[in-house]
Amino acid sequence: MRLFSHVPAVTFKFVEAAQRKEKAYSDAIRLLRSTCNLIRTSTNYNNVIFEATRQNAVEFVKLIVSRFPNAIWSSNEDGHTIIQYAVINHSEKIYNLLYQMSKHKNIYRTIKDPFKNNLLHMAARLAPENKLNPILGAALKVQRELQWFKEVESFVCPLNIIQKNSLGETPQMVFTKKHKKLLIEGEKWMKEIAQSYTITATLITTIMFAAAITVPGGNKQDNGIPMFANISLFTIFAVSDVISFFTSVASLLMFLSIVTDSFREHKFLFKLPTKLIIGLFALVKNIISATYGRSMFDKKEAQDRKAEELYAAILNQDFGNVIDILDEGVVTLTDKITISSNTTALHVAVEGSTLLHVAAIVGNTEAAKILVERNQDLLYVKDNEERTPVN
Repeated sequence: MRLFSHVPAVTFKFVEAAQRKEKAYSDAIRLLRSTCNLIRTSTNYNNVIFEATRQNAVEFVKLIVSRFPNAIWSSNEDGHTIIQYAVINHSEKIYNLLYQMSKHKNIYRTIKDPFKNNLLHMAARLAPENKLNPILGAALKVQRELQWFKEVESFVCPLNIIQKNSLGETPQMVFTKKHKKLLIEGEKWMKEIAQSYTITATLITTIMFAAAITVPGGNKQDNGIPMFANISLFTIFAVSDVISFFTSVASLLMFLSIVTDSFREHKFLFKLPTKLIIGLFALVKNIISATYGRSMFDKKEAQDRKAEELYAAILNQDFGNVIDILDEGVVTLTDKITISSNTTALHVAVEGSTLLHVAAIVGNTEAAKILVERNQDLLYVKDNEERTPVN
């Protein structure tokens, strides 16, 4: 007998893929260690550590620095050190690794390149394409760029924030210049998204307003109370309608506020993405609430229709139909009968009773026997006058 035959084959494929990946990683580390041993007495590690920094391969950099401590002060052909190169390439893992080396932290804060650019000037540059391409949406790319800029800003000396390079530019000026095109694309992307969802939210708000003021089943003619007011699912339906209406209004307001926004650079960091997220969340919440409330009420209406069919079959002593309806499993036998728009005097007489009460009232012993066989709890369910079927 084959072991684990009940485990899907796809599970083993994932395990095998993970094992292959782990083996490849281990092989790469072993190869790097061998390379480090070969170049222990030379300075040929420069190209390796800068390429590892560009690729954000933190384990490689960590291993090289552990073997060659002076490697962190290596410089490339542009005169950039490892920390500067990590900031330029947005290699956050390498940046965090070097940041944790507290003994060099003060030096990193004030370090400059040959053009008097400090770390914040370098963080203000546009990230490489391979770092931006995985991010969907130009506005979210701007947000990521701002997050990186603010992260480095919190690290450098306060003086570096207003410090100028050899071209007379502050870090903020460099950021605005390098991201000008991306900011325009971000504004266009955000407006297109907001306008599309504004139309959707407007249509849904109109529908939900109509649904909120419409009472399903109508009202009773004598007192104006909703026909299904005494059904718990009616309350769920009403609450779902209200939630759907207010969430659709909230999403509409969020999207309208985005369309009419000034799209200043700093707003892409938090304000605009937050508005977009709130608008989308409210729209999804609205759809879920509307769908849930309607589906629950439709299910209840279907149960009530089947219950009425079963009720009629019991009155007519149609035992074959009684069994067929019970076999469908739609009707909850312990539910009590409620009057609907098709009310008759007999409906009123048995309101609040179970189907077993009805069978007992009309003397349909065969139907009563069938019902009890299906659910013995019916014998103990009381009607509105606190009577069980046997009373």
